Amino acid sequence: MKKSLARQKKAERIEELKGLRRIAMLDAFTRESVVLALEQERIGKEDMVFLDDASGGGKNAADLLMEWGIAAVITDSDMAPGVREHFQEGGIPVFSSRELPVLRIDGLPFVRPDDVEAARAGWAEQLKSLEAERQTKQLESIIQEYRVERRKEERKKLQQGR
Repeated sequence: MKKSLARQKKAERIEELKGLRRIAMLDAFTRESVVLALEQERIGKEDMVFLDDASGGGKNAADLLMEWGIAAVITDSDMAPGVREHFQEGGIPVFSSRELPVLRIDGLPFVRPDDVEAARAGWAEQLKSLEAERQTKQLESIIQEYRVERRKEERKKLQQGR
């Protein structure tokens, strides 16, 4: 408990001095690790969560984080596409550490607020693009269904006219 409190105070001092934003860190992306971090209050609402290793995490762990109300996820490794989409559907951006550089000061992860804003803007654009693509596919599907039905109607007319 003392160690955790000391880390907390150190992180607050670094935030004040350097104008950085602290992010919560999870060593592993598992349901058990998330539950432990929540119980120990290492993750708060609207926190950005940093995952050293995003492999192995599933939708259950993602759901716990989303229910808690995190702001974003930053990962140093590849996340399963299904889990990434699950976060996205829940309105939670997932950034790689290449998109949003993570600074480590005294073993604690931080990000620059300007980098966060730039990454969020990029994510919003990506979301718009994906939504436009989804709507395009939906419209193409409707048109295709219409064409199939129209052909069936034309065949029936031809057969009735004989």
